[in-house]
Amino acid sequence: MNRKIVSALGMVVAAFLLGVLATLAWRGGSALPSASKNASSSLPMSIVSVHDTSSKMWTLSIEYPQFSFVPALLNKEISDAVNAHLADFEKNSQENWRARQATAPTGTPIEPFPPSPFDFIVTWEPAQINAQYISIIVRFSFFDGGASGVDELQTFNYDVAGGKDMTLGDLFASTPTYLEKISQLSRQQLTATLDAASQGHVQTQMLDEGTAPTADNFKNFTFTNYQVAVYFPRYQVAPGSFGEQQITLPRNGL
Repeated sequence: MNRKIVSALGMVVAAFLLGVLATLAWRGGSALPSASKNASSSLPMSIVSVHDTSSKMWTLSIEYPQFSFVPALLNKEISDAVNAHLADFEKNSQENWRARQATAPTGTPIEPFPPSPFDFIVTWEPAQINAQYISIIVRFSFFDGGASGVDELQTFNYDVAGGKDMTLGDLFASTPTYLEKISQLSRQQLTATLDAASQGHVQTQMLDEGTAPTADNFKNFTFTNYQVAVYFPRYQVAPGSFGEQQITLPRNGL
């Protein structure tokens, strides 16, 4: 092959790789090309990775995916969720630290920063990533100087082939009463789980309210070809000491 052609091809490949690595210039972060955490992924994607320990107020450890060949809206939904949580964390961290300073006993030295930086962590896991569906969960774990740490989650489900967000109603379109059935199954599974964890002292009011047949109670889910996992954030169905809860449902029907 002509050396000039080989050289030109090499320059094109190098330019492409540099472009991928430079796709994010946000808070010292980077967008790293990756096949995904799921080895079976067949959809090109990059991982936004931000690890910042330069501040005396807080440390950041953030990772989340951005997908190629899908409408920009999906990637924006994911990044907007992360940015919104981060903005709240920074605001609350500053307010909580100022409140601690204002209520310190008389004569106590006023420190400009907490003795240990507050922390903000974002992680994610895929249920499936392919040319047909994207289904992932993003978890937010942070301490902003409040009474205790905070654990939250948000799922993202997208029909790549259809070009739209997925809902539980889409997965169980043949079951008009799917919310009532999922509510019943959730209470059965969670009662067994929480009964064992609490030695028979299940908070039934919290469980009933957190599994009432409303779309909002079951908005956090992921799915594969075989099952649907529904996630309940900390405090939704049980006291905070029980943490996040989860149930599984068959994909082929309720």
